[in-house]
Amino acid sequence: MGFQFIDRQPQLEQAVATILQQDAVAVDTESSSFYTYESELCLIQISSRGNHFIIDALAKLNWDGLGEVFENEAITKVMHTAASDITELRRIQSFKFNNLFDVMVGCRMLAFPSCSLVSLVKHYTGKDLEKTEQKSNWKKRPLSASQLEYAHRDTIYLEEIWSRMENELKQFKFLEEFNQDMNRIIKESFPVERVYDPDSWKWISGSMRLPPARRGFLKALLELREARARKENIAPFRLGSNDGLLRIAERSPDSVAELYEMGLHPDFVKKDGDKILDARNRAPEIRNSDVPRESRRAPDQLMGILKKWRKDVADYRGFDTSIILSNRQLEQIVDARPAHMEDLKAMDLMSDWKLANYGPMILEILAGKNPAMPAHLSRIPPEKRRVEF
Repeated sequence: MGFQFIDRQPQLEQAVATILQQDAVAVDTESSSFYTYESELCLIQISSRGNHFIIDALAKLNWDGLGEVFENEAITKVMHTAASDITELRRIQSFKFNNLFDVMVGCRMLAFPSCSLVSLVKHYTGKDLEKTEQKSNWKKRPLSASQLEYAHRDTIYLEEIWSRMENELKQFKFLEEFNQDMNRIIKESFPVERVYDPDSWKWISGSMRLPPARRGFLKALLELREARARKENIAPFRLGSNDGLLRIAERSPDSVAELYEMGLHPDFVKKDGDKILDARNRAPEIRNSDVPRESRRAPDQLMGILKKWRKDVADYRGFDTSIILSNRQLEQIVDARPAHMEDLKAMDLMSDWKLANYGPMILEILAGKNPAMPAHLSRIPPEKRRVEF
């Protein structure tokens, strides 16, 4: 099953003309996030009714035609983990999307034991999908034959998965709910600027066991790594891992020669070694009194009640709990304490379907009541739920 590699405008225009005649297109992307500070879209893989394309996203191409494909309501866009792919695609152009089908969401709604693409391909097609280039450097050119084959295979089975999964969602009357979740993904999936957290040092396991001076040194190490990573456009962990920086803070080396032996990237030591040693001597101490205690969420008990409600709903319906509401959504509800449906709607946390079906139960819980499970909620009958493939 071959593919066409596209890095010139006439090739892309011809591919777009072919895709626009079809009713579905499977889409995947490869980015540089494992290697670069800011993620860059590197490849776009597309399969559409037997036509397979790999598009070089680093080539100087006009993306308007591809935008026409994504916006076309008559063409189903099939993806696996669509939020990440749409986010990456919007790094090169502000694409509009319609008619999305994310097989990852469908998988969770149908309560598969595993939602990896490998597992879904095996279940729906019986084929074994090899994942040998997951940490590949997609920015390098030319790409190897192995890289291209790996990228190509990520889309060739998605249309078959979609057609069968959609039938299952229809069978259990989940499709309206699913489609509204798709609209939320489209609405919320945009790239955001990377922001450094100056308190990130304290999230490293073992950091609070350091003496005050070493904590300050660790914080300075992270800031130096961040500055160098941003300047060189390299993933921070490639300059030195968090555990590696913690060991340096613990041992407090006193020479650049020692730094070369402690697992840091040689270029990091070469360019910032003197700054690292200076930070060891000059970084302010961080005493226990300087570290604000994480305020325990006063309504922890309410959060626990909402989580139990979410699990009860998931168990009743046969869903993965993540399909109901996320922890972040529950936390925002706990913080805001909406009293009426209008208040909950104004928070814009969920689809209209979820608002209508889950909202009344949530408000009852917030009012101290114990809501009954609505009989109208569609569900997978227990005898039809998947325990294993």
